[in-house]
Amino acid sequence: SARAIYSAARDLAVAKLATMGLPFFAPEGGTYVFVDLGAQLGGATSAVALLEELAGQGVLLAPGGAFGAAYESWARVCYSAVPIERVSEGLDKMADLLAARGRRVRAG
Repeated sequence: SARAIYSAARDLAVAKLATMGLPFFAPEGGTYVFVDLGAQLGGATSAVALLEELAGQGVLLAPGGAFGAAYESWARVCYSAVPIERVSEGLDKMADLLAARGRRVRAG
């Protein structure tokens, strides 16, 4: 059923985001996870540049700023728009990119 598929995708997304150490809100009935990328922004207040970098890797997230100025550093990770395998792959790419950014910041 769609409910079971979406629940599995939600659980996968939540587990992978938790390993990234990012603050997020896990939905009880929605189809996305709202994640705070603020610690990854290197002092910037908006996540747009990071989201563009992720998009270059094929990972598309909705900017949180669409939900108000207080959420400029947030993004929406939708887990129901593609098959669960693509969700997993996208979150793995996101984790890799964030880890690489962290290494550049520490080496900088």
